[in-house]
Amino acid sequence: MDKLPHHLQATVLQLLFDLLSAVYKIKKFNLSLFFLHLKNAIIGALYSEKV
Repeated sequence: MDKLPHHLQATVLQLLFDLLSAVYKIKKFNLSLFFLHLKNAIIGALYSEKV
């Protein structure tokens, strides 16, 4: 995480927090879907960082 820009770190942490919050709200939770969303969120954040 140290190599990422600070605002990107904050974005990823916020996304993680939001997803974890959703986990507690949704009892029937699909873990593979969680990782898919997490992967897409990180890729999206990295892509927007380069543009």
